[in-house]
Amino acid sequence: MAQLWVNAIEGALDAQLNNGSTTISGLFLADLPAVSGSDYVVLTIDPDSAHDDPEIVHVTAHTASATTATILRAQESTTEPATPWPLGTAVAATVTKASLDALDSAIAANAAGVTQAGNDLNEHESGVNHDVATPSSKGMMSNTDKAKLDGIEANAKDDQAISAGSGITVTGSGDVSIAHADTSTHGSVNNSGSVVIQDLYIDDFGHATNINAVNITPALIGAQPTLTDMDPFIQFKNYTATSATLPALTSNWANLHTISISRPSGWGSSLVIAWADVQYSACPDGLQLNCRVQIDSGTGASSQSGSADSTDGTSGVAASSASAVVTTSDSTINVNVQGYGSVATGGIGKFSNVKVILVRAS
Repeated sequence: MAQLWVNAIEGALDAQLNNGSTTISGLFLADLPAVSGSDYVVLTIDPDSAHDDPEIVHVTAHTASATTATILRAQESTTEPATPWPLGTAVAATVTKASLDALDSAIAANAAGVTQAGNDLNEHESGVNHDVATPSSKGMMSNTDKAKLDGIEANAKDDQAISAGSGITVTGSGDVSIAHADTSTHGSVNNSGSVVIQDLYIDDFGHATNINAVNITPALIGAQPTLTDMDPFIQFKNYTATSATLPALTSNWANLHTISISRPSGWGSSLVIAWADVQYSACPDGLQLNCRVQIDSGTGASSQSGSADSTDGTSGVAASSASAVVTTSDSTINVNVQGYGSVATGGIGKFSNVKVILVRAS
């Protein structure tokens, strides 16, 4: 049973409505729609209580434009009056409490299962379910789709053109592949020790096309070599100052100090270049010290430095040096510091910093 709604229909009875009668008569009924089946229209008799308490009736049958209708009496908790409704009693189509209660109940009953076919709602009540829109049907946007939409840049389009720059190739449509030209075929470089990268060549794309390496040596960077007795091919010894008694003036050189050095282990019988140097000083005043270095290989081969005059004539302090070099294969190398004085009485002089360097030659 469904209530039919009408607007502003009212009038008066043109015949008395007796108690128990189910036929109502009045010219205003011609404005009612046709009513049949389970449909009905709500009318209120004497809504202003001019004759008695109002009575609500339901029109259950009416022919369009007819001035009579079939009614159900005493509806919605109202009652028929004790006496008939007289001719001229007011009748009106009104909205009643029962009608509004039924409307509210229908809304509440359907709220949990209402499906919104359109997508024109900006807000909806909690508990109302809406279908999610699909490519083929209307509906509400899901939060997942909204997040996707918010992540799309402005002015983006599904057929966005991709232009390939230099060295770039683009293939496919929709799902595209972007490839960069291989402009470098140079492999990895893994140096060690003193070998480092010297030259690195880069193309326009920032790719390495060539790498040159160099071995860093002291000579390469202009450094002077540091000699220690731990170097594999060089042995270095430095002997501190030593005092010696100089012989009287003579033409013969006298050994003031002898240093014997064994060939370093591991050098085998290879040739050795021996170099020696001596500094001398602190002669007595008026004494001339002549000093030289002799390297004797033990087999008669030797190298001697010439004498050097160390007289200063004033303070008795002299400083000079002499050196010698020889190539030998002997296992023991003797370095002799030799000298003689310039006066017949001789004297005490000092020599110092005897440096001996052995270099393996082969």
